[in-house]
Amino acid sequence: MSRPESGTKLEEWEELVTMIKRKFRSRPDYLEMASRVEDEYIFPMRDASTNKRHVARDLKKLEKETEEGRSDLTSAAIKRQADLLMENGDKAGVAALYRKSMKDYARRAEVFEALMGQYYEYVSQDQDAVLQMAREAESFYNRSIRTKSGDYFKIKKEVAIQRRIAGYYEKGGNEKKAASLRKDADKREKNSKKGIREEN
Repeated sequence: MSRPESGTKLEEWEELVTMIKRKFRSRPDYLEMASRVEDEYIFPMRDASTNKRHVARDLKKLEKETEEGRSDLTSAAIKRQADLLMENGDKAGVAALYRKSMKDYARRAEVFEALMGQYYEYVSQDQDAVLQMAREAESFYNRSIRTKSGDYFKIKKEVAIQRRIAGYYEKGGNEKKAASLRKDADKREKNSKKGIREEN
């Protein structure tokens, strides 16, 4: 189909991708292949708003069909939306997408962490944008991820994310806030270890 002489039409590529997504929805490797076909052969032939709509619809479908969704597939689908926005130079759209996505997925720590990393990649050249991103990430983290749990393994995951946020503050130029978050993370981890020793 990809050979120039085959003259494959847009509709034929769309049919192929639809078939792959329907028959192999439980296979991430095939879904990744469908995404590559879209990126290379479908998206360049369609307008940007149609592409954005299709990618957003795929994410909703993915979440519905896999119940809580696969963390890797979810974050990859959001990144595809961000890439489409960046192709059109829509930096404000990327920031809005990640702000909404971090809020929506804040209860799923693995997805939240992946989204923070992606968001940082898009804004890393702009120190003010990095600082804004760190503030947003911290806000969602405090509301939805941080707990008063005494469970060592839960706290370990929470403080790992907290330290990443501290790193973003540091890259954004707020070393004082970064140091404060790290100090708090160390204290929380130390207290949770103490809880394990007391149990034993």
